Amino acid sequence: GNVSVSVSNNGAEYGVSRSNFVYVRDALVTGIMPMSGGIGGGYSVTVYGTNMPIGGGVVCFFGETSEGAMRSSVGETVCNAPATEKERSVSVRVGYRGGWLAS
Repeated sequence: GNVSVSVSNNGAEYGVSRSNFVYVRDALVTGIMPMSGGIGGGYSVTVYGTNMPIGGGVVCFFGETSEGAMRSSVGETVCNAPATEKERSVSVRVGYRGGWLAS
């Protein structure tokens, strides 16, 4: 739900934001497809889950490397896999640029 945000620099006087902070349900990644790919990257990876972020600013993290989503919907997000220097396993997370993550 929505909550207002108040800010104070002295603990006695507060300013109220004109914007609200919104709490949302935690997202959960339930699968990815494909589950592996070449180190050159550049291919689409679909991340499936519940309560996934949608709209502008959605990103996928492959380990610590982020890639902007090509498209996102309630149940899935599609991103291009980034290139990497060597074969390795990385966690895949989805979230908003500068915001919360699903893993």
